[in-house]
Amino acid sequence: MPSNKRHLFPPKGPGISPFPSPNCPICNTPNADFARISGPTGSPFLQGWCPACTNVFIEEGAAQEVRQQRKGHLLSAFLRKLPEDDALKPIFKYHLEEYTSSVSELAIVDQFDLALKTICEMCPIIGAASMFDYQADWPLLTARSAETALFLMREMADAGYLHSERDAAPIPARPTWKAYERLHQLQSSGRSSEIGFVAMSFSSEQLPVWLKAIKPGIEEAGYRPFRVDQDEHNRRIDDEIIAGIRRCRFLVADFTGQKNGVYFEAGMALGLGRNVIWMCNRSGKDGLHFDTRQFNHILYDDLLEAKRALTNRIVALEGQGSYLPSALE
Repeated sequence: MPSNKRHLFPPKGPGISPFPSPNCPICNTPNADFARISGPTGSPFLQGWCPACTNVFIEEGAAQEVRQQRKGHLLSAFLRKLPEDDALKPIFKYHLEEYTSSVSELAIVDQFDLALKTICEMCPIIGAASMFDYQADWPLLTARSAETALFLMREMADAGYLHSERDAAPIPARPTWKAYERLHQLQSSGRSSEIGFVAMSFSSEQLPVWLKAIKPGIEEAGYRPFRVDQDEHNRRIDDEIIAGIRRCRFLVADFTGQKNGVYFEAGMALGLGRNVIWMCNRSGKDGLHFDTRQFNHILYDDLLEAKRALTNRIVALEGQGSYLPSALE
């Protein structure tokens, strides 16, 4: 999304001191505006606006730590996808692992495709210049810096996807017809689809998890949930599973009940480069296979909280989708 959020920060008033650097304390983007305040726990916090991260409210020690970990770009990508009101929530050190691990770093070739898609989608009309600003919008690509986004734009121009004058940077970006042809190809593939494939136990005990947590959680993130047993077809179910995973944008894997098929489907999705969102009822976490325990699972015992956590995780990984469920679904 473009950085058109309201500037909620920095605050003004007594007890508030300007942050001495004009650069963002998370991603080092220039032209940022931050202030140092006393936070909820009495420790120093930074509140401000960054062209790349947008609104930021973070413990100063957490900002220092994420830079030391060289994960500032991941936190920037996470912040960029947050709904505006969530910027009011403070970020502490203990949040860093959860937030940065929820963002998947894309290979450079995938960043190229994502950049092309983002540039095309940020055109007000076809044929016009895109509103994409590489200096501010680079976190949308999970890139490491604005320089990476500029490199991708130059490569797009060289490949004929952007109009560009000879020896000039392709700024502002104006997609060519070839770019829209490529976008159509991408939208026909899994990475740009609206489908969230669900791998889980089909037992009656898990039906409330599907109806009250997973299905509405995916829909609230703006994507279409797909569970193979809910689809009417006359093909072999294993063929339908493989085809569904190939078509999906991401996969939600709930390991409650320890079904072998869920492990297979999650592994296939990983192999195809899809994001996998890992879930399990808290009572079953000790039974998770050691190969998957290192992934950040949504552990739940309350279905409403599971739904909220799932929606937030999807939006952090994929951005808010545009799918609206039909009243007949």
